[in-house]
Amino acid sequence: MIDGILHDIKWRFKSLNEYFEYFGFIYDMNILRSISKEDLYKHCCDLGTVLQEGEKSDIQSFELYEELQLIISSLPDFIKDAKQLIKYIIENNLQEIYPNVYITVRIMLTIPVSTASAERSFSKLKIIKNYLRKKT
Repeated sequence: MIDGILHDIKWRFKSLNEYFEYFGFIYDMNILRSISKEDLYKHCCDLGTVLQEGEKSDIQSFELYEELQLIISSLPDFIKDAKQLIKYIIENNLQEIYPNVYITVRIMLTIPVSTASAERSFSKLKIIKNYLRKKT
């Protein structure tokens, strides 16, 4: 059981680190505001490749790059992370103006939910610990 939990934890952190490599630049607005245009373009291209399946892609890399440049220049200073960014986009009805940014942030914010299998292992571990405490 413990080996299974350790395996799940290692897998989860490995997965989240891989996601961070691709999505990390857009999570923190301070990073996004300070990144060079060349690095931003590279990150957008890498992300476009990751989100592509065959000929279909969830985003257009170059359009994402252009949209990010536009939104960064007009973004209020109080927007600090991706959660605030998507809230800002929705509240101001900017989904059609920045569709690639909107899709990218939505995908990024659902990643923690899609990697939640380790929590189930922790729940089982808690049940086992409680059982063992009662037994002794």
